[in-house]
Amino acid sequence: MQNQQQEVSERERTERKGALGLISVPVLMSIFAIATPEFDWFYAWFLSSIVGLLIIYGLINVITKRHHDRKQRFIYNIVVLNISALFMLIMTWRVYDEALWLGLLLLIVYFLVLALAIIKRNYFLGVITQPRKNSVGGKIYAIVLLAAAVIGPSSYGYAVAISSQHGTGVAMTVLASMLVPFAYLIVLMITPSYEGVKQASES
Repeated sequence: MQNQQQEVSERERTERKGALGLISVPVLMSIFAIATPEFDWFYAWFLSSIVGLLIIYGLINVITKRHHDRKQRFIYNIVVLNISALFMLIMTWRVYDEALWLGLLLLIVYFLVLALAIIKRNYFLGVITQPRKNSVGGKIYAIVLLAAAVIGPSSYGYAVAISSQHGTGVAMTVLASMLVPFAYLIVLMITPSYEGVKQASES
């Protein structure tokens, strides 16, 4: 009995740390978006306000113990990571001198990817959780993950290398450009996860 209580207590602590720790992702992305390519007070206030609301959301979840509910926990994860993806796109947009056409393009593609992740959530969930049963989608998913694992560190190394040759401006452009596919990948991977929790609770 005591062991069961300890396991429950440990799980609750882990869930609490996970709920609060996840906030570090949008915090980090907002810092990059605010400071890249140079510090801007408007983005500092705007993005900090959003992060503040996310922190309040996380604290409410923890205080009310809603983070113990799988559905609520996944909704929280989806909201936080989708906003983090938006912060990545904002950083990229700022690096490219906040061109209006690029901002609209990034935003439109974001909403299209989000809509695709929602409409085809069962398919994407199957690809992520059971890639062997979805041969084509599973292979594409594996290739995307492998590419992300390789491109992520290598893009940073490449950016550092070219910064010495062409300056930090070019390096930031390369690094920011690499964030775009990662942002959309986050949306595609995290958004359908709620469907899995929903199906599990109904079965």
